[in-house]
Amino acid sequence: MTKSKRELLSPSIFDHIALAGPDVTQLKPFVEEALGLELTKGGSHQGLGSANFLASLGGRSYLEVVGPDPELMEGTFLTRIFQKMPEASIVGFGVETTDAEAFYQMLSEDGIELTDIHYETRKSPSGAKLHYRTFAPIPPRPLRIVTPFFIDWMDCEHPGLTSTPGTELSSVIATSPQPEELRQWYEKLGLIVPVVSGLRNGLFVDLCSGDQHLFLQSLDSSLFEAVDYLSEKDAEQ
Repeated sequence: MTKSKRELLSPSIFDHIALAGPDVTQLKPFVEEALGLELTKGGSHQGLGSANFLASLGGRSYLEVVGPDPELMEGTFLTRIFQKMPEASIVGFGVETTDAEAFYQMLSEDGIELTDIHYETRKSPSGAKLHYRTFAPIPPRPLRIVTPFFIDWMDCEHPGLTSTPGTELSSVIATSPQPEELRQWYEKLGLIVPVVSGLRNGLFVDLCSGDQHLFLQSLDSSLFEAVDYLSEKDAEQ
């Protein structure tokens, strides 16, 4: 019997939320003070030039605090994007699938344009390598900031199970000037995310740790213009 889209996704709304900034050494202590805990060092993303720190949001879900790897001398395309950010913001969110190939085929058959499936690795502080696969839907341009990517952790131990505990996802809301369009987009992807009317497309998240709260929002979509500009410049070189 063929599984539905929802059956190929983790029960958690998010696999992880990526909070990025131009300087992870400054962002990390800010988040730790706001939540009253110490983040777990995640490690370096090989070839991307970034490094992260993690906090579990319960079960197979976590907060990723990410930015340019301070131990690397040379920047990459990704770190140049981070350095363009005027402030720390949510830059993306992942949703876990238990079968990347099957879910990819299901979305493709529904006429959704997708990136290729990428095999990626991250080196942990212990020296172990995490192996995982990711891909992303290619949405209508205005919805890029509120569109997730999908991740399949294969046989790896999930980072949410090994990261600092104590933080919970209190609430999450997606906003859009065309909320019905966004709701339909999420439905096509098999997602259940609350959507309300807003002046711009965005994601708003409230994290709590005891009686402490940290409110996060997605970056302004204008940063994507910088991404497009950098891509064009790289292509010219």
